[in-house]
Amino acid sequence: MNPQHTTSHNQVNIPYGYALRIFFGWSILYIGTLVGFIKLLHHHVI
Repeated sequence: MNPQHTTSHNQVNIPYGYALRIFFGWSILYIGTLVGFIKLLHHHVI
């Protein structure tokens, strides 16, 4: 086994819950920003 293969395997083998938490955190942050921006735009137009 070459060293490159083991390093790539270790990168893939991150905890599932940890990755999920990061993904949901960024999703909530992105959606929250988007909703806030739309509300601001809506108040500006009317």
